[in-house]
Amino acid sequence: MTLTESLLHALKAHGARQIFGIPGDFALPYFRIIEESKILPLHTLSHEPGVGFAADAAGRIGGGLGVAAVTYGAGALNMINSVAAAYAEKSPLVVLSGGPGRGESNSGLLLHHQAKTLDSQFQIFREIRCVWTMQRARPPTSRASSPIACATRSRCTSRSRATWSPSPAQR
Repeated sequence: MTLTESLLHALKAHGARQIFGIPGDFALPYFRIIEESKILPLHTLSHEPGVGFAADAAGRIGGGLGVAAVTYGAGALNMINSVAAAYAEKSPLVVLSGGPGRGESNSGLLLHHQAKTLDSQFQIFREIRCVWTMQRARPPTSRASSPIACATRSRCTSRSRATWSPSPAQR
């Protein structure tokens, strides 16, 4: 089982019924797994704020967990208003965000969609969501990620707060 599959199973176990998203370069590896695994249905939209608001609404209407999936930088940063709204309204919303892999991160090059630094997106989201990131935790195996993912989703649901989870690209 891959890290993404483990995360999808944990999201489903904590009340997620579907994912709303927009595929993008750094998110393509996990979008492929979302589509192929069919663990949760994926609804693609054309504008990130719409993705966030749709995921939030779906979670509220269904009494479960809203899930949005976007790419690094422009994708995730475009989600700020919908994530902040979910946080303010105490609506459990999880945002999965692709991100540069270790190779890109260690290259020292300015990456497209990058704000001031590679860490800028994390700093911005820290203000409006519960904390959990695969980039920071970097679990060594997909088995190790399952308890982390479950604990985080449980925390998000019990506190009814938005959560942001960037996922480094696996190339």
